[in-house]
Amino acid sequence: MSDRVMSLADAEAQFSDVVKGVRTRHERVVVTVLGQPAVVVISPDDIDSMEETIAILRDPEVMAGLRESQEAIKRGETVSAAEMKEILRARRVRTA
Repeated sequence: MSDRVMSLADAEAQFSDVVKGVRTRHERVVVTVLGQPAVVVISPDDIDSMEETIAILRDPEVMAGLRESQEAIKRGETVSAAEMKEILRARRVRTA
């Protein structure tokens, strides 16, 4: 994803368009002051997603589980979609 970069004056003049691009196309808009990045305008959904990703990356247990899953895949320890569907169906039957 590339960021849209614009000066503060341009962002002020085009703020409705900035908001529309952020809301509808998930653009990130870097607003500059004196040619230097000052702020980034980002959608609430995008920041929530980023924060969730950071939380996952900071959780040692989750990361260990992900690493183990990757190793299992490398070892060929996988199931097909049909097999997983049957596993989940069987669990529902047991808990019902």
